[in-house]
Amino acid sequence: MKKQVIVLVGLAAVLIAGCAGLFGSRKVGEEVTFWDASLLSNVTRITNDGLFKGWAKISPDGTKLIYCERKTNNGLWDIVLLRDVNSPAKTTVLKDGFQPAWYENSSTFIYAVLDGSSYKLVRSSITGGGKTFITRNAEGEWQPSIREGVVLCSTTTNGQLVSMKDNGTEYTYLGEGYSPSWHPFENKFLFVRGGNIYELDVESTQVSEIYSDQDDWACAYPKYSGDGQYILFQKGAEVKVTGTQGTNILGRLFNKTSVIGRNSKWQIYYMKSDGTGLSPLTNGNVNAFGPSWDKNNNVYFISDANGKEEVYRARINIAE
Repeated sequence: MKKQVIVLVGLAAVLIAGCAGLFGSRKVGEEVTFWDASLLSNVTRITNDGLFKGWAKISPDGTKLIYCERKTNNGLWDIVLLRDVNSPAKTTVLKDGFQPAWYENSSTFIYAVLDGSSYKLVRSSITGGGKTFITRNAEGEWQPSIREGVVLCSTTTNGQLVSMKDNGTEYTYLGEGYSPSWHPFENKFLFVRGGNIYELDVESTQVSEIYSDQDDWACAYPKYSGDGQYILFQKGAEVKVTGTQGTNILGRLFNKTSVIGRNSKWQIYYMKSDGTGLSPLTNGNVNAFGPSWDKNNNVYFISDANGKEEVYRARINIAE
């Protein structure tokens, strides 16, 4: 079934923010309320540099944030670190890397690089010390998740999910899918296939569909909560937008009229780990994407609600 937000397998499909709204687009600095106040509180913008951003990941200890930023249109990303998540002071820890994922020690991270014509996985530390290549195959490994020395990733060559040790050994195919994410303590993980969210039990190899949107919007980047009871993810959504439209002739505006239209945006959702209780955390004519959360249910994500892509933090008030 074709999803209404297409999830591509390739770097062009990083699932970063979409284009500005077709109607009533915001000016830079024009803040809007774009969240459900009953579910999100203490919403705070923690960056303010206006650069394109992606993959905001809070460290397991909840003190540091790593994300990617793109300064030019050459398609290359830098990996940036906030050593104190409460401060916007940033450090570029790596050039030309993307899709970082933390090790449990909150110091080492794994990420993808474009090496020649193929994507490969690399390990580095926020304290420096160079790069160690993990990938030994040429399948185009990216979108990593790591737990207890075992890496999950997807491949661009054949669209397969793969597991391996973090030295590149014990390379195992797990079936079709992308965007895998480990359960915090059980031997299973979430992934996306065809825009739907699935769970794979590694020991039994059983695959279960957790969520499929009834309106056929695609999901992306699912993450378990720290206790494994909830799932956070982004999903396409349609929003109604209003504004004005006019005809411009030789610099003069004629016939300015009110218009009503519809737009598609990424929004952040959460639900119970069995796929029930779906709740939208963000809304409106903005993009909100790339969600991550810490063990205290603080959520980190990227949004263009300020007219440019910035990292936000908020507290989820879990609805029991």
